[in-house]
Amino acid sequence: MKKKNSLIKALTFLFILFQLLSFNFLRVKAGTNIIDSGQCGDKLTWELTDNGLLTISGNGKMWDFINEASYDYHPCPWKKYISNIKTLIVNKAVTNIGAAAFKDCTFLKSIEIDKSVNTINDYAFYNCTNLSDFSFSFALRKLGDYSFSQCQNITVLYLPAYLESIGEGVFSKNTSLENVYFDGDSTLETFTIKNNPFANCPKLKNIEVSEDNVGLKSDNSILYNADMSTLICYPSQKKGESYSIPNGVFNIFNEAINNNYLEYINIPKSLKNTGKDAIILNINKDSKFTLVNNSSIKIVIKASCYDCQAFIYDTKKNQGNFSTGLSTGSWDLKVTPHICKKIIKKATTKTDGYILEKCKVCNKVLNKTIIYKANKIQVSSRDITFTKKALKPKVTIKDSKGKVLKSTWYTLKYSSNVNVGKATVTATLKGNYSGNLKATFKILPPATSIKKATAKSGKLTISWNCLKSMVSGYEIQYSTSKNFNKNIKTLVIKNKTASKATIDKLKSKTRYYVRIRTFKKINLNKYYSLWESYPKYVTI
Repeated sequence: MKKKNSLIKALTFLFILFQLLSFNFLRVKAGTNIIDSGQCGDKLTWELTDNGLLTISGNGKMWDFINEASYDYHPCPWKKYISNIKTLIVNKAVTNIGAAAFKDCTFLKSIEIDKSVNTINDYAFYNCTNLSDFSFSFALRKLGDYSFSQCQNITVLYLPAYLESIGEGVFSKNTSLENVYFDGDSTLETFTIKNNPFANCPKLKNIEVSEDNVGLKSDNSILYNADMSTLICYPSQKKGESYSIPNGVFNIFNEAINNNYLEYINIPKSLKNTGKDAIILNINKDSKFTLVNNSSIKIVIKASCYDCQAFIYDTKKNQGNFSTGLSTGSWDLKVTPHICKKIIKKATTKTDGYILEKCKVCNKVLNKTIIYKANKIQVSSRDITFTKKALKPKVTIKDSKGKVLKSTWYTLKYSSNVNVGKATVTATLKGNYSGNLKATFKILPPATSIKKATAKSGKLTISWNCLKSMVSGYEIQYSTSKNFNKNIKTLVIKNKTASKATIDKLKSKTRYYVRIRTFKKINLNKYYSLWESYPKYVTI
């Protein structure tokens, strides 16, 4: 025992020394640009720098930030920066960490707390899911309720010698926690603990307690109070199919046994009380469970499994309840797989939808897929020349993330898509989508071309192919620039049956380029054909 005790103390010392060296290195890299600062206690201040370092300085107690109904409630001053906070340093003379002070700081990775801090209040570091680098000072006396619950990146804990109060669910739901070491001091006068501080830690396999600890005791990695009258925690990953609870245990804490391997439990005659869900069996295969109950109280076993429910059958093969009162005997545990059903909320053109895969039996959500809103529609061409046939340009529909929808998710309907003017295509969404999207495109009048261009006596005479339908007239441009980027003049012919025009007052010995297009007037709008591809040219 002495060797084991010395090993725990040595491991605790080395762990804390390593953390202190790491944090000193972090100090050297501290940011110099202050994002914000303020007060967090009657005599405490805080400062946040641009590299994510939050520093608490001053002396005395930090305010609590949890009970809004309290007369002395203070809102958390750095709440709007919780996504910026990566490192926390609590300097000398600070005596406690306030309730909910760093709750939901999911980017916080490292904390350095000075030995002056003796209390960490309720929910102080609740749901700090990335927190992994930290150590408790030797002077720490109290850990409040759920103060480190749901810190899912912690794998090992070294708890200090003078710790005298451990609250409800302090390290509960820490999904990576595997090993816990309690130091101890024989001079400690009092010790209190509320229920199992490691409830729902699915990877926990080992708990060791120094022989100098006056409040706790471990036996074969199982945690009890000092006189072994209360069973506190039987680790989830502790291997072994059977467990006989020692005679003398008269109380079992809430969720004390939450194990993946047990098939046999012996209850002692001394047992007088059990907490809620004191024994939970995590079943991953069909098995037989045996309970020997030597006590005078009713034992309730809760059976659950990773896949779905574990149904308990009695000796007559009648199906029992999910939580079942058991007496001495053996029971078959039958595992049923999830029976999946899909719940679809259709996406619209304005809101996202989802596909929810949910078990019919246990209501567990197995998967959720977002269906992003379909809010973008495009046609392959916005300008198409009249052909006497219905025109149907290709349509592309995208969701809000830019993903192209398959054509099976919508139907298309075109309107006013034969004659010159504005045409419309309407996409009616279907399947996992609902709603309509519209796009418009222009149908341009048919183009014509110049048949002949001649110059005589300072005049330019041109003739073209006359179009009598789907046009209202013609527009002729002439310029001394081949690219029509300067010296441009325009002649408008409003007679759609015209096929010839003369342009005078031109400069002699000058080359002119000339081109033609048609137009169609519909109400107040004019639609123009494309210019002919190859302009004619003549020299005056």
